[in-house]
Amino acid sequence: YSLVPTIRGGIEGYPMDDPTLDPFMELVNGLALQLPTKSPDSTRVAWGPDTGFVYVMEASGEPSVLFRLTTDGIVSGRIASAPGDRFFFGSEEGQVYAIEATRNGRVLWSQPFGEPFYNGPMVVGDRLLLRSTYGSLYCLDTGDGHSVWNRPAGNVDELIGTIGNQVYIRNLSGALSVIDLDTGERIGTFGEVQPVSILTNTATDRIYMLSESGAVQCLKPIGADLPTPTETPPPPPAVEEKPDSPAEKPAGSPFDPNAGGDPFAPAAGADPFGAG
Repeated sequence: YSLVPTIRGGIEGYPMDDPTLDPFMELVNGLALQLPTKSPDSTRVAWGPDTGFVYVMEASGEPSVLFRLTTDGIVSGRIASAPGDRFFFGSEEGQVYAIEATRNGRVLWSQPFGEPFYNGPMVVGDRLLLRSTYGSLYCLDTGDGHSVWNRPAGNVDELIGTIGNQVYIRNLSGALSVIDLDTGERIGTFGEVQPVSILTNTATDRIYMLSESGAVQCLKPIGADLPTPTETPPPPPAVEEKPDSPAEKPAGSPFDPNAGGDPFAPAAGADPFGAG
């Protein structure tokens, strides 16, 4: 389906393979603020309306909403996705969420940061990059939501993309800057490069920018003739916790009347003439 948010509050889906079929209509509470985001390994999509919810829908078979999550604040930015039906987003109240698009929905983690988020995050490997409206760029672990950097990178106007372990941003003065993905430290700033329009590309190691003079620039790794697809690792398999086995009683432990046996017999390995 081609999914289209409507001004009536909902999502319409137009069949791509048979235009004679009628589109489906899914009504929800609120108007979509961004286009729906598809999971990279399924047909589940997620989006946030202007009413403080996030909806997740299954868009194959009989399309329908799987669940609705009530969020702490409106989710204005476009939601990011990762393998394992995981979706990531921040709210205008400063809360960052990671959810798994199961049938009933599951919140993997939620972290407060005290700064509003109006832009959508970017998933880079096992890192989540998210810029606040105060110009702070946070780097979080996608597994548990903990901060990877000792402090957020400041003076960030827009997140452009990544090449290897380098993060490219436009700072508040309009210049291009590069940040180390591992530490959050600024590597360099190039004042002569003033990108005006940016295509945020999360599919490959290519960055595209348009200057004020109308020049289109593409950045790539040195020596890389062809684009390299960006891969995000799947989440680690869930480990089922085994129930605790009954603890073995040490020698000389009190007699258990429910276990049977001789209450006057000494415990194995204990001194029958000892105290107790």
